[in-house]
Formats: sequence, C-alpha cells, structure tokens
Amino acid sequence: ARSVVRDLAEGWRFVRGRAWLWATFASAAVAYLCFMGPVEVLLPYLVKNELDGSARDLGMVFAAGGIGSVTCALAMGQSDIPRRGLTFIYACWTLATLAVAGYGLSSAMWQLMLAALAFNAVETAGTIVWATLKQRHVPRTMLGRVSSLDWLISIGLLPLSFALTGPVAAAIGTRGTLVAAGVVGAL
Repeated sequence: ARSVVRDLAEGWRFVRGRAWLWATFASAAVAYLCFMGPVEVLLPYLVKNELDGSARDLGMVFAAGGIGSVTCALAMGQSDIPRRGLTFIYACWTLATLAVAGYGLSSAMWQLMLAALAFNAVETAGTIVWATLKQRHVPRTMLGRVSSLDWLISIGLLPLSFALTGPVAAAIGTRGTLVAAGVVGAL
C-alpha cells in the first residue's frame, strides 16, 4: 500500500526536476488566471447586454468554438507532432490567448464567433501536442501524478480569476477587461 502523501511528494519532485513541466504549469496558471474568468463571466454579458443577443446567439458563439476545436483535432490527427513541440505549444497558446482580446474588440456576433473559432482551434492544437509530449516523456508510473498536478496547478487560480473579473470590469469596462485578459494572458 502506498501513501497518498508520498505519491504527491514523488510527483512534485519529478515535476520540480523538469523545467519543461513546471514552467508550463506555471505559465498556464497565470494565463488561465488572466483570461478564464473574463471569458466565462463577461462573454455571456457581452452577448446579452452590449450586442443585444440571445441565448441562441451565445450558443452559436460557443458552437463556433467547438467547430474550431473539432476541425483542428481532425487536422492534427493527420499529421505528425511538430519537431519543436514545446515551441509549438507556447506559440499556439499565446496566439489562442491573444484571440481572447478578439472578444473585447468584436462589435457583431459573427466577430465573436470568429474569435471563438480561432481561440478554440489554436488552443486545441497546443493541447494535443502538450498531452502527447506528456505521454511520451513522463514515465508511466508518474503520469497520473504529473497529470493531476498539471490540472491542479493550471486551474488552481480559477476561483481568483472569477472573483477578480467583476471588479476589473467595473474599473475598465467589459471590453477593456476582455482585451486586457487576452493581451496580459498572452504575455
């Protein structure tokens, strides 16, 4: 029988000894802190209150994102993983996060749909390569612990992101918050 505490400690030591893992976890945590709250909280608000859209319109924006993600996944399935996987991941996730600024710059529903399609497609490309690299370079005995730490660290700041969204939007506006979320998160 193994100790949960010992398993966690082993997983943490493994991650700490590999910069490609802990740096990616940390950068994902900061990016998610910057953009997830604004997207989840303000996108529905933007559709309803600033673009006079309906629940159907919001559904169409989300559907466009799903189409982007599925299309990208199908295309990625037809090609090899890029030779410089980490560079590819960071480039994709940076571009995807910049696409969040597109929500704040949109003045029509079709523009929101385009931003959602772009965000989800490029984010999916990075995530596919990220998951593949973890599968290839993390020993099977550590994969569960590393993946658990990945999720815990990457999304650990989401409650703070949600909590900060309202006050930031009150200070700089809905659109300003979405643009800042995309730019700051990408940086």
